[in-house]
Amino acid sequence: MTNQVFPNTIKLIIIDNFSATFSEEYQKFALDYKNIFRALAVNCGSYPDICEKEKIEDLPVVRIFPPTPIPSFDIEGEITTKKIGRKCARFISNNVIEISATNIETFINDSPSVPKVLLFSDKGKVPFMFKALSSAF
Repeated sequence: MTNQVFPNTIKLIIIDNFSATFSEEYQKFALDYKNIFRALAVNCGSYPDICEKEKIEDLPVVRIFPPTPIPSFDIEGEITTKKIGRKCARFISNNVIEISATNIETFINDSPSVPKVLLFSDKGKVPFMFKALSSAF
């Protein structure tokens, strides 16, 4: 599997024979991060040729395909939705603009057909969801 089809998106492949416990984790991840990451699940029992091509030896495997040219990698250790999300989140571009009195008019008037979102917060860093949204617009 390669990044040729969607070179600038983060994809992950869940490879397993789909035990009940792991299926629950995958379902939770898919719901929590719907439309942020492209996820594909492969059942090695049904598609052994894909698992052979990907050189899968142990199950389950979560393989992340970051944007090119970063090579794919497997998540090691215990697989949780939180861990998968953290590993994928580091590849999300941050296009958030910090607004000040000097640039607010430019921000509002630039590209008038593009929706704009303002986050008013006292937090020290930008939440993940806003980083993800910023790369979509």
